Amino acid sequence: MPMIRGHTPGWLSRPSPGFELFSSSENNAPPTNGSRPPAQLPFAPQKNIAYRGTEVFVAVGSKIRWADLAPLKDGAPKQSFGASTDHRSYDSSNGSEDDTSNISGDNYKTLKIQLPGPITQLSMSPQGVYLAVSTSHTVHVLILPELNSLQDQKTLDTVKMRAPQLGHVIHVRENASLASLVWHPLGPSDSALVTVSKDSVVRLWELNGNDKSSFDQPTLAIDLKKLASATTQGNHQFAPSTKLGVFKGFSIDSVEMAVASACFGGKGVAGEYPWASMTLWVAMTCGDIYALCPLLPTKWSPALGQIDLLSTLMETKEVGSADDEMQSGKAADVLKGQQQFMKGIHGAEPAVSVHAGFGPVEIYGRPKHPGSIPKLQGPFQYSDDDDWDGDLTDLYVMDLQTRAHYEEGLQSEDGSDFDEEEQDEDPLSTSLVWVLSSGSQLHLYLSLEGVQAEWLPPSSRENISNHEIPGLALVETIQLSPDQDNAPVVLPTFVPDAFLGHTFFVNHGCGISYVSAKSFVRGLKAELADPEDAGAAFRLNVFLEDTKIHIEHPVPIAPDQRASDSSIGSGCIVLYDDYLGYMLLTTVTGYPTSLTFDSPSWTLDEGESGSLAESYQPQVRASYQQPAEFFQATELQKLTSDNKQGSYRIRGGREEIRLSPATLEVMTEAHRILSSETYRLGIAAADLFRRCKRLQDEFQVQIEHVEDVRERIDSITGEDEDDYGEEEALFGKSKIEKRIQVAYSRQDELHERHKTLREKLAKLGALDMSDKEKAFGKEIRGLEETVLGSGEEEDEAATKCLLQRLQEVKRIAADLVVQAKEVAEGDDVVQMGGAVKVPRNMREERVSLVMDKLERNTAMVDMTAERLESLRLQMS
Repeated sequence: MPMIRGHTPGWLSRPSPGFELFSSSENNAPPTNGSRPPAQLPFAPQKNIAYRGTEVFVAVGSKIRWADLAPLKDGAPKQSFGASTDHRSYDSSNGSEDDTSNISGDNYKTLKIQLPGPITQLSMSPQGVYLAVSTSHTVHVLILPELNSLQDQKTLDTVKMRAPQLGHVIHVRENASLASLVWHPLGPSDSALVTVSKDSVVRLWELNGNDKSSFDQPTLAIDLKKLASATTQGNHQFAPSTKLGVFKGFSIDSVEMAVASACFGGKGVAGEYPWASMTLWVAMTCGDIYALCPLLPTKWSPALGQIDLLSTLMETKEVGSADDEMQSGKAADVLKGQQQFMKGIHGAEPAVSVHAGFGPVEIYGRPKHPGSIPKLQGPFQYSDDDDWDGDLTDLYVMDLQTRAHYEEGLQSEDGSDFDEEEQDEDPLSTSLVWVLSSGSQLHLYLSLEGVQAEWLPPSSRENISNHEIPGLALVETIQLSPDQDNAPVVLPTFVPDAFLGHTFFVNHGCGISYVSAKSFVRGLKAELADPEDAGAAFRLNVFLEDTKIHIEHPVPIAPDQRASDSSIGSGCIVLYDDYLGYMLLTTVTGYPTSLTFDSPSWTLDEGESGSLAESYQPQVRASYQQPAEFFQATELQKLTSDNKQGSYRIRGGREEIRLSPATLEVMTEAHRILSSETYRLGIAAADLFRRCKRLQDEFQVQIEHVEDVRERIDSITGEDEDDYGEEEALFGKSKIEKRIQVAYSRQDELHERHKTLREKLAKLGALDMSDKEKAFGKEIRGLEETVLGSGEEEDEAATKCLLQRLQEVKRIAADLVVQAKEVAEGDDVVQMGGAVKVPRNMREERVSLVMDKLERNTAMVDMTAERLESLRLQMS
């Protein structure tokens, strides 16, 4: 995890406007008896914070607050929202305004829209053109103006926004509640929105701010329950029912196919697997996971190089299918459907559209064949041993080619763009599937084969039930909340980090956790890219068993703060700006909490950061936040404001108190209120006292650490010792040099002692020579004198001796030659006479022995002659 540089800054603390931006306007006191009210799971995960650049949108109840964080950080003088002042409102429909106060509009503004209930989700489009706002059953889409328009000084506190409702007769209370809002990554100009309801209905909307009819009906609607049981194509079969208020009855699908969450498998960027951004993953509460590929709007804009990658994949599959004679019928149908799909793309001429803020964009039409509705792939199989703790709550699919946001536009050492380098590599189809359960368990599954485009066959000639069901390999299961029994009932959600690749945060009941799979993905890509097929499965299994996911808990929630369901924020965002920095922003106990990290470009890997943390780990503590009890209004005002309390009339204590049952009832109620409020105030004050006491203790520990460091420095510099008996005292560098000289002299002394001791040990370990060793030595010395001589004056005698030896060797050689001839002639005579018969092999053996001796003697003569010649040259 990036190093934490700071916690909640002052411009987000009380009483700054940044604090009021996130805090609730209603100060609800906790229960007086300290017990938690019965918890109920919400319809869907709460995501009540969204951002666009430095702009933040916060949902509080049924209202949306907007502010630009950059001016808030500047700390310009701002009016306190807690003051009792009148506010003015602005109505963009008629341009009228109520000038009842003098607010400059520099603080947060309230975006006024009509909603039937509290907001559950805020979803910002990729380019910030629209903001989707959903309640439990309805969806509204805000058409956001430019930042300058909202920052205009003439724009007042409350801004009435244009927010048409999505599907006036579709997303209503009479129908199923909403599960997910997902913007299509390939939608041109942020125009494609996908809504998924709890009853497994996927709707694709193509929005146009200038056309109101685009908000009434979706361009594509799919009932997943019907699609799961279908065997052939036929778009009319898969449309959901449009009747309102019709009781549908109970079915197994209503339970097993209740949608929990949905997301796309890619971000629509260059270099990723081309089918990823077209794949919609849908997770059910029971744990089943499905996929729809390809899910495209009628007009879509491909990412850079996406069509080229699709063409390359198709060519590879066509070559493989031509070589594979045992190809199944299903694979042939899939390949045929993909060929028709690519033929429709290549045969169409893209239209170039230019929108403000987008530049020129190529827009393709969705191919008509093989169909607009793909096959529902799944449910994906995984191990039966998976221990699910509760229902599935959220889903997040990660492509292996995902890069960090700060890497975009960077260049390598040779000057080429990273995008170009990654396009040269074949994209991997493997995906990481992350799943969250209501028990705050994080499961990581690996889809090795990935998901590719598939359609239902045009006819029922093939039995669909015989098809192989794709599988997911479980890599790791992580428990994020160790104390789940005391955790508030909050649906865990993913918080994607678009600025660091393969990292994200998890918002759960006991805090916020950081999860990084960078090292895991790096090793996985190396294993999958290895061309060696032998032992690939074994290596992959060993890698999956040994490699662990890096996880940290930067925002823990104390057990005493988990008493209410609002302890952890219902929204969390991760933003990066050159001015604001790299920060995590959320709400805890109803108030803003943030973490400021190091810049993403300077973030170390898990291994490097771990080694660095061992040597240097600064303790960064969050600043003290004043408890809400100090700012809550007393309930005595409500008691005294009532004109009647039973039959007793209260006039603010101005009348004489008379002893009566009514007076006793009032005093009892006042005592109850004061007792509860003073108890909470005492707890808050005691917490401040404990913090001060802990701060004193930590200061004492720091003083002890400083004292220890001072003693170590003194021991190095010599300040802890007396002088060395010299007349003048030594200080600083002189003392260090003196100590080094003493160390060198002591080292030399030890070296001499070691040398002396080694010589003594060598003498003690020596033994006398035996008689045989002495005789052998004497013989060697005599041979040396005979061959080499004993001195320079005996060189002539040595030469004469060598000449005599040479003559003797020549004589012996001549005799041997004569004897050999005689032996050869004798053999011939014996053979002719026939008196004695010698075997042929014996004769050949004897002759070979004689010839070997002759060759050795000849070699000795030649060597002796060369030696004499060299001696003559030396003497001359």
